[in-house]
Amino acid sequence: MEREVAIQEKVMNNDPQQTLREKAVVELRKLGFTGTEQIKAATVFVKMPEQMSMLLTLDETLRREFILNMLNEVDKSR
Repeated sequence: MEREVAIQEKVMNNDPQQTLREKAVVELRKLGFTGTEQIKAATVFVKMPEQMSMLLTLDETLRREFILNMLNEVDKSR
């Protein structure tokens, strides 16, 4: 059982997408987004992983605006 957990942790640590997801979520928290906003953004990230890369590529001063625009687009499409 412990061996399985260790293997799963190793796989997660080697997964670049997982690392990117973790960085994006940390960034959302740093930018002061609510839990609901973080969940909405994470849902977009699952459907469009390139959005995570774009978030982390942008200058820090533009990141909050990028996420707000992304969330507004999601709300419009519903």
